[in-house]
Amino acid sequence: MSLLTDQAPLRRKIRRGLGLLGNSFSANCHTIDPKAFATEAYGYAGAIAAKTGLFPSYLDNQGKVGDHSGFFLARLPACLASATADLWMLLSRTNDSTTPGMTLADSKANVMKAITAFQNTPGKYLIVGTGTPRFGAKALTDAALAEAIAYRDWVLSYVS
Repeated sequence: MSLLTDQAPLRRKIRRGLGLLGNSFSANCHTIDPKAFATEAYGYAGAIAAKTGLFPSYLDNQGKVGDHSGFFLARLPACLASATADLWMLLSRTNDSTTPGMTLADSKANVMKAITAFQNTPGKYLIVGTGTPRFGAKALTDAALAEAIAYRDWVLSYVS
């Protein structure tokens, strides 16, 4: 008697809501105001919804201003249980770069925990992005900039 089956896994339709996880990238992305360039309210999720029609205007927003990658891990269970969204976006590393004691290895480990949690949850999908929208007095320099670039390269190599 075999314990293996030849049945294909059941496919479930993806709910059309978009889930957001992370920091102010996500928390403040509710506007598509064209004058919001280079501010915290740049509205990437609203722009996706408005331009593609893929997602309705409602979102499951688990973004919190000022969070680093260690903080948003606590919100993973809510994301995975969400009845609104099956597709989630995680833009990360921005606040990790300026959090004392947070290393590049910490950022990678935290994001891998999120990736693994989504991979182990049928019907939930995660898009991981990076970015450091820091300019002027908040611009990253030296080691912080090098780590931000290394993190971006790591994410791109992981998904390539």
